[in-house]
Amino acid sequence: MKNEDKTKAELIKDLKTLRKKREKSAVNNITERKQAEEKVNWLASFPILNTTPVLEIDRKKGLTFTNASAKKLFPDLEAKQMDHPIVARAMKYFTELNAPTVTHDDEEIEVNGHWYLQEIFLVSLNQLRIYAFDIRTEAGRRKNQAP
Repeated sequence: MKNEDKTKAELIKDLKTLRKKREKSAVNNITERKQAEEKVNWLASFPILNTTPVLEIDRKKGLTFTNASAKKLFPDLEAKQMDHPIVARAMKYFTELNAPTVTHDDEEIEVNGHWYLQEIFLVSLNQLRIYAFDIRTEAGRRKNQAP
């Protein structure tokens, strides 16, 4: 049946059906968007709540993220920024990790009398993420060096 052949009542009924479908679609879109936002917030909480220091460095902007653990262990990090020993050598990894097969490296570093095993990841061409694990004792350092 063509639209020209439909009665006014049939056209109104079709219009109401289309409106209900559109409203249901809008509600579904809002629900899906809300669920996606909740998942993003949940995922974002991992580095924030991590008890290991997590730091992110942008090639051009320098230090862009530090979690609470990093701020607590390195209270002068915000003031020193890229001059702080925990990140001072990080820029070299933009070059060293910029190969298709190499996106991660480990390095031991001493900061304020404590030793840390840094796991450095190339997240993108312009972004590094560093996890700094405290390996305070020489025994802890040897344990982490074991194959």
